[in-house]
Amino acid sequence: MSQLLQASTVNGAAGRGLTPKVRVCWQLLWCAGIATGLLQSWAFRHSVRSDGVSYLDIARACSHGDWQSLVNGYWSPLYPFLLGGVFYIVKPSFYWESTIAHLANFGIFVISFACFEQFVKMLAQSQRKESNSPDETERMPEWALWILGDTLFIYFSLLFIGMDRIQPDLCVAALVYLAAAFLLRIRRGDDRWTTYAGFGATLGAAYLAKAIMFPLAFVFLGCALLVRKPLSRAVPRTALALVIFLLVSAPFILALSEQKGRLTFGDVGRIAYAEFVDGATRHIHWQGEPVGTGIPVHPTRMLMVSPPLFEFATPPMGTYPPWYDPSYWYEGIVAKFNLRNQLRAVRYTIEEYAGILPYMSGVFVGFLGMALFARSDGSFGKGFFKEWPIWVPAAAALGLYGLVYVEARYVAPFFVLIWMSLFAGLRFPRSSVAQAFVRTLTLAMGLMFGMGIMWLAGRSLFRALQPLPFVNWQVAEGLREIGLQPGDRVASIGFALEGYWAHLAGLKIIAEIPLGGVASFWTSPAQIQSEAFADFAQAGAKVVVTDQALPPGSAEGWQEIGGTGYFAHRLDGIPSVPTKRGTGE
Repeated sequence: MSQLLQASTVNGAAGRGLTPKVRVCWQLLWCAGIATGLLQSWAFRHSVRSDGVSYLDIARACSHGDWQSLVNGYWSPLYPFLLGGVFYIVKPSFYWESTIAHLANFGIFVISFACFEQFVKMLAQSQRKESNSPDETERMPEWALWILGDTLFIYFSLLFIGMDRIQPDLCVAALVYLAAAFLLRIRRGDDRWTTYAGFGATLGAAYLAKAIMFPLAFVFLGCALLVRKPLSRAVPRTALALVIFLLVSAPFILALSEQKGRLTFGDVGRIAYAEFVDGATRHIHWQGEPVGTGIPVHPTRMLMVSPPLFEFATPPMGTYPPWYDPSYWYEGIVAKFNLRNQLRAVRYTIEEYAGILPYMSGVFVGFLGMALFARSDGSFGKGFFKEWPIWVPAAAALGLYGLVYVEARYVAPFFVLIWMSLFAGLRFPRSSVAQAFVRTLTLAMGLMFGMGIMWLAGRSLFRALQPLPFVNWQVAEGLREIGLQPGDRVASIGFALEGYWAHLAGLKIIAEIPLGGVASFWTSPAQIQSEAFADFAQAGAKVVVTDQALPPGSAEGWQEIGGTGYFAHRLDGIPSVPTKRGTGE
């Protein structure tokens, strides 16, 4: 393989395209990435987490023509719209629903790969154009950008984002890469009106995929304004991109603002800030605590304090209403700036970033090695600064997430953009030694990340060959066998947030004792437990389901659902009106 890479650099061919042999390596990378992505999708085809249940609820409603379901203050509409379109075409049964959703994710991964290739193509063309300059430096060879770029994309996408989640992060990544490609195209001199219109439409679609892209869109637009001279040409064209962005975004913003009775582009940022910075109750059952975070307009209804029991039968929404649209239940929350709280949140996000960086140690070492052979006359600083249209939006994204909350899947594409801009900024002396060293390090990094991709593929293959039981389906089938029908209401003791079993059975979870109150429930006197069952029955639940192991001596009235570890307790005969007591509302 070293000889293949060397063939692309001999006779002054470095940076001027892929030789046929190197193109074979590139095609093998494509095949490896596609195969690993498909294998990962299949291996985790039954994996649905809490966010996925909500997205599947919305997608199912959308596939049946309920467009209003897309208007949600917490979950952005593009991803469930795409899933809903797939469901409309394929019409999967509930058993195959998660499999089809994961295969749709695989399709998004392929599109994301293609968008990233457009970005690398624009970056390589910029390098090629600069290689004609009369200075005494060499840019990063074009073949090296392709090899490094593709390995970074595949590894980061499958490791940090992954195909095991039904979530929109790959969709966001695709649009981020495409927006970066548009910026590079504009920098190269393509100032056609259609280019700027496509750029604006891409930013609008990115916002519809994730709300944080709304403020980030203005960073991208600012880069488009400044990257092309003269301003007399850039201003009207960037204004067109802004108009297209707003036109794409406006229907959702107007519909959401009408629903909320106030102008808003989404509430997820405000809620997340109040939760992760100001200390409000996270995710579900905010009751106004702590003081200063606002007064809930319509919270979930606390019927008991110890054990904590919440009811949320109305308004009817999705499988598990508190997570179907958290913006409804968190209406009234206030995000306030407090320096101490903000510094504490930033300290946490820095720790999260520090936890991500070890996975990049190989590329970091490779970059440092190349930097040792780079020119020491300040050309790297100039080269890296020249790539500012790539890393400025990426750094802005990392900064925005760093103020509130960080997960690797959120920031993976922005790290890829920063690494690509770092490599593109390197400038090497025109010597055979430097060329050989760059070739060696590129090969080493490619092999290292290739081994990482193989490890991901092997892990997925092992899981595919020894699949885990589809527990959620078994629970859904077991509940049908005891007489529950689609549309029936149930209650939960435990972790209802990931109650995919209820979605598969067409049931509605309308009351719960959450995970944090399970121990309190089992240690409560029998009378308190009976009152909790009465509350469940009054809310309309026919059965209470728990995913927690029953403590010794508590099995009366409970029956295990197959061998799943879930238990059901029928509420037949429970009084419809609970005994009055001094706890709860």
